[in-house]
Amino acid sequence: MRAAWLFALAACGTDRAPVGPLADSSLADTTQLPDAPPGCSYAEQSDLLNDLTLGNGAAEETQLTLADTLVICGRIDTQHFLEDRVDVDAFRITLADRTELRVDFAGEAGGLAGLEVTVVDDTNVIVDRGRFLGTHVAFQTTLAAGAYRLVVTATNPTDLAAGFDYKLRAVATPAACARVTAAAAYTEATDGPQSTANDLIEIRYATGARTLTTAADDDPEPSGLTTLATDLRITGQSADVTGADDFRDRDTYLFETGAHDELALRVDWTGDADLDVFVFPEGAVAEIGRGTTVGKLGPERAVFPVLANTRYWLWVGAYASSTAQVAYDVTLCPTTF
Repeated sequence: MRAAWLFALAACGTDRAPVGPLADSSLADTTQLPDAPPGCSYAEQSDLLNDLTLGNGAAEETQLTLADTLVICGRIDTQHFLEDRVDVDAFRITLADRTELRVDFAGEAGGLAGLEVTVVDDTNVIVDRGRFLGTHVAFQTTLAAGAYRLVVTATNPTDLAAGFDYKLRAVATPAACARVTAAAAYTEATDGPQSTANDLIEIRYATGARTLTTAADDDPEPSGLTTLATDLRITGQSADVTGADDFRDRDTYLFETGAHDELALRVDWTGDADLDVFVFPEGAVAEIGRGTTVGKLGPERAVFPVLANTRYWLWVGAYASSTAQVAYDVTLCPTTF
């Protein structure tokens, strides 16, 4: 199991790679709303101003156990501004069994500097997170049975003039991005004799660092691909080499989105390797999507929002526990939220 970032006490139990530290100044606050309206499993019920740490603050008890789909209706409020936080809402839910799920957020958040949905377990470990991009938040994760907090954090340099309503949804066993078995639209070709010519980004889980490599000849694979209506397949080789970070071979592909606002993907392989996948805006090191389930059995899955007609880097890395060269397939599935 890979190390995890903690806010308070050390803990284990997640099968996800860490995503970074939990902020040390948060409010788990809620708003006076009536009983859940149609289309909502739960609506915010109380307005509690808690301690400035999520660990000491009281997330709202929804009494919801996820079986299929649940929808929480809430509101980003004004007059709760603290530092750069406009409003923070936290909701406690329970999973009866280990569950693969999709979490998404819909609301008029485009006027904010940032909005993030975080999954936090009962030991204050950040299990996963997704950020608002374009039209929504979306991410896919796998969680063990237990209690979790879904935390919505809205940030901005100043308070908003007016709040807005939102829907926060969790869906068990989300729709799959089916593996493409037809001929590859692109095959890795420019990794060089040392398998280091397309690395581009180093990733270290212990610190949460993502940094560009310093090699002058490190460039993404020029796939020439645009994600349109048809799912695409990329094939590559994860070599048995040693990297400078938490990974062995790392491969990066440049692609462009079409007229859609979400992308799902999967990475398939067989052999003694644990592959992780990240997607970054071209030239940036803050990912917009990732799949980092611990284990040497595929597929690795991810779903995330994208901007239309925008260039991105697809990064596939073999985690340090990998001991063999493996061939892999990446399937890209463009969708609309």
